[in-house]
Amino acid sequence: NRQGLYVAGKPAFFDLYIYRDAYTDIAAQNPANAFGVSFTTSDLRSIGNNDWALYAGVEFGGHDYPVYPDSMELEAASASAGGVVEVWLDSIDTGKKIAECHVENTGGSTTFKVFSADVDSVSGRHDVYLKFLGTGAQELFRIRSFRFSGQYNPRTAVDDATEAHAVRSFSLQQNYPNPFNPATQIAYSVARHGFVSLKVFNLQGQEVATLFEGVSPVGNYSATFDGKGLASGLYVCRLEAADFSASKKLMLLK
Repeated sequence: NRQGLYVAGKPAFFDLYIYRDAYTDIAAQNPANAFGVSFTTSDLRSIGNNDWALYAGVEFGGHDYPVYPDSMELEAASASAGGVVEVWLDSIDTGKKIAECHVENTGGSTTFKVFSADVDSVSGRHDVYLKFLGTGAQELFRIRSFRFSGQYNPRTAVDDATEAHAVRSFSLQQNYPNPFNPATQIAYSVARHGFVSLKVFNLQGQEVATLFEGVSPVGNYSATFDGKGLASGLYVCRLEAADFSASKKLMLLK
């Protein structure tokens, strides 16, 4: 099927299942948007200012898949002045923006060229949103595909053994800096392989950010909470793992 896997008649077990690999060409022709999933024959076109497209389940790598992105490439064509492609994770505006790729005039809407941009640090599996910005044209550009490039950074058995030996208990550290504007780092430790949830809530108990949610190996970790777009005030970061739960208050000052 389109995902590349089909199993019938017996159980199947996958140590690492990847729906969309960040480091392989992702065809732009079939995005999801406010109208559902659309289909075009060769590329994403009729792109206007403030339009967006969603590509779900993109795997950037991590502990079991030791690749980490540092740049991206976008294959695009433009008969106008072009524009900007913003790359957001998990949500537009309230998620994390990791890149801005500038697309220039290529001499025609069927003349495709590759444009590149640096990418902020990211790991894990995320929904990737492309947000399009530009002026002066009904169609800013067309996109055929995009992909990320990264560094292979394998862990060794010594790394795992050393880290597992060093972490003896679950913990959630106070964020630094605190107060902060707009971003802060939150360190935490996982003492047993299993499901981990690290989220931020406002004082009304409403979730404002998911910093990590999934299965995590033993180790020491750090997550970034970006308060851009949020109001100044107190927030609460909560770590839940196995039978462990802890919270810390964060002060956002703008």
